[in-house]
Amino acid sequence: MNKRFYIIFTVILVIYFILKYLSGFYIDFEWFRQNNGLSVFWVLFMTKFNVQAMFGTIFIVLFLLNFLMIRILGGKGRFFAENFLDRINIPAIGSSRKLLLLIVTAVVIFTGFVMGGGASAFWKEYLMFKNSVPFTGFPADPVFGRDPGFYVFSLPFYKFLYGWFMSTLVIITIFTVLLHVLNGAIQKTVRGVDLSPFSRAHISIMLAMMVILYGLSYQLAAYELLFSQIGKFYGAGYTAVNANLLAYRAAEVISFIAGALLIFNVFKRSFKLPVIVMLTLIPVYFILGVIYPALQQRFIVVPNELGKETPYIQNNINFTRLAYGIDRVEEIPFANKRELTYADILKNRETLESVRLWDWRPLKQTYKQLQELKQYYYFNDVDVDRYVINGKKIAVNLSARELTIENLGVNSQTWQNQHLIYTHGYGLVMSRVDRITSEGLPVLIIKDIPPV
Repeated sequence: MNKRFYIIFTVILVIYFILKYLSGFYIDFEWFRQNNGLSVFWVLFMTKFNVQAMFGTIFIVLFLLNFLMIRILGGKGRFFAENFLDRINIPAIGSSRKLLLLIVTAVVIFTGFVMGGGASAFWKEYLMFKNSVPFTGFPADPVFGRDPGFYVFSLPFYKFLYGWFMSTLVIITIFTVLLHVLNGAIQKTVRGVDLSPFSRAHISIMLAMMVILYGLSYQLAAYELLFSQIGKFYGAGYTAVNANLLAYRAAEVISFIAGALLIFNVFKRSFKLPVIVMLTLIPVYFILGVIYPALQQRFIVVPNELGKETPYIQNNINFTRLAYGIDRVEEIPFANKRELTYADILKNRETLESVRLWDWRPLKQTYKQLQELKQYYYFNDVDVDRYVINGKKIAVNLSARELTIENLGVNSQTWQNQHLIYTHGYGLVMSRVDRITSEGLPVLIIKDIPPV
C-alpha cells in the first residue's frame, strides 16, 4: 500500500463522519423549526459547539505538551544504546519518526474530537453553571454553610469537570507510557522492565496529578453527602456527617501526601516508590470510605438511632417545609358553632353519598380476597368514578379483573394457553364509595364471573 491509499482512506473516513454529523444536524434543525423553537435550537447548538471546541482544545494542548516533553527532553535521560524507533522503517510512509509523527497527529486530533464530543453531552451542566444565581431568601445548608444554589447549579458542573479531567489524565498517561516505549525509554531486559530516568520522572508526575485530582474528588463526595441515603431518611445523617465526612477529609489529605511523594520521586527517580504509593492507597481508601462508616453506623447509630439522628431528621423536616413553602402556611381556626341535625343530612343526602368511606389500598386487598376467584386473575388498581345507576348518578370504586399469565400452573404454560386462551382479563368489580355492609365489607354493584 502506498501513500495514495492512505490519503484516499483518510478522506473517505472524514467525509463519512461529516455526512453523519450533518444528517443529525439537519434532522434536529427541522424538528425545532417545525415547532417554532429555532431560538432554542441555536442556543443548544452553540453551547454544545463551544463546549466541544473548548474541551477538545484543552485535551489537544495537554496531549501535545506531553508529546513535546518526550520529544525534547526524552533523549537526555535515555540510557539505552539502541532506540526502538531506529529499528523501524515502513517504505510507504517513510522514516519511523515521520510515521510516529503522523500517528500521533491523527490520534491526538481524533481523541480530542471524541473528548470534546463527550464534554458537549454536559451542555446543560455548563449552562446552569454559567448562569448560576444564589437562592435568595433561603438559608445556607447546616453542614457546609453553602447556598442551596451551589448544589443545584455548580456541583453538577464540578462533578463533570472532575470526571473529564480524570479521564483525560488516564488517556494521556497511557499514551505517555506508549510513547516512552516507542522512544526506547522503557524496555524489557533480562533484569525486568527498565525505565530511563526521564521516563520515571515523567510518569511519576502524571501519577501524582491523578492522585491529587482524585483527592479533590473527595471534596465533591463530601458535598454529595447532603443527598445521602445511608440512614432512614434522605439527606446527611449522623454517619454521613461524623464518619463519611471525616473519612473523606482524611482521604483527601492522604491523597495530597501521596501526590507529594510521587512528585518527590521526580528527583529520586525510583521505580519502587510509585508502585508502593499506588498499592497503599487502594486499601486505605477502602478502609476509610467503606469499613469505617459501616462500623460507625452499626455500633454507634443503630443502638441509639433516634437519639443520634434526631437533629439531622429535624434538618430534613425544616428544609422540606422550606422547599415546598409549607413553613409559610398559616393555621386559622374555623369556628363553626352550628350543630349538624338530621334534617341537614337529609337535605344534603346527594352530597354525602359522594363522600368516600373506602381508601383504595385496603379496598384493593378486599377485592383481591373476595373477587379474584382464579389464581391467574388480579386487580392492579382501584379507581373512583361516577355512573348513572337506576337514573341516579352515584360515586363508585371499580377495578378491572386483569390476567397474569405467570400465575398459571407449570403444566399450563403452553403456547396454546399463552397465545389463544388466556389472553385477557374478565369483567370488573364495582362498589359504592359510601356504603359498608354489617360485616365491614364493600357493597358490590358488579361482581363474580360472569359479572352480575
